[in-house]
Amino acid sequence: MQPPPRTTRSKASPGLIDRPSSRRPSAVVVQEKTKKKEAATLKAAELHRRTEQVKEVEREGKRAQAEVVAARQRGRDKIVKKTFPRPDENTNVGSLISAHI
Repeated sequence: MQPPPRTTRSKASPGLIDRPSSRRPSAVVVQEKTKKKEAATLKAAELHRRTEQVKEVEREGKRAQAEVVAARQRGRDKIVKKTFPRPDENTNVGSLISAHI
């Protein structure tokens, strides 16, 4: 007498007969394939959008750097040294510091 067929393959023991797995209908297979293709297409489109966004940011950065270099070559961005007035010799420095605090 044969033992009853197993419903799962979780317990492998000799002597038990495996039940054949059920087959999926072709319509289900086609649906899954179209879902996978759509997901891959969406992923590729998102990747393309992100790369275009990065390229645009890089172009803007290069454009800004070129503007800075051009402005420096024209002499408009010269660094001006800031000078601060010194107090007179007659002025008490301690009173100036305490007045600002």
